[in-house]
Amino acid sequence: MKKVKLLLLSSLFMINLMFPQARIGILEAQLEMADKEKKLDILLQLTNEYKTNYPQKVIEKGREALLLLKKFPDEKCEIKILNNIGWAYIDKGMYEIGLSYLNRSRKQAEETGDRQGLSDALFSIAAAYMKLSNYDLAMKINDEVLQIRTQL
Repeated sequence: MKKVKLLLLSSLFMINLMFPQARIGILEAQLEMADKEKKLDILLQLTNEYKTNYPQKVIEKGREALLLLKKFPDEKCEIKILNNIGWAYIDKGMYEIGLSYLNRSRKQAEETGDRQGLSDALFSIAAAYMKLSNYDLAMKINDEVLQIRTQL
């Protein structure tokens, strides 16, 4: 029985590595069964998975996560969710809204002292400015990112 379970787990692991859509399906199924606190972790994972191809889903699941964060505060998770939502809006071409979420992520990271979160938020803000062709500002922000990341 142990071998069967181990084989099943290893095949699920390989599917997750090879097929992002399968990973999304598994996470969506887990989300349906999860309790409120566990949902937060799954929602964060889903927004990370959706990030490259499904910006609208990132926004929807991210907002759901933000509502849960009011009941179950987790500052690092909130910073990541805000960053993912901001980047999704940038991908949709809604730069003003996207930058507002990214700046909220940056501000929260600064207030909590989360250097990795700050680095991620600044990196996303710089990338947004690159998309807006504001290269000078993007390079200035990237210098800050480099300083933070070398200190980590």
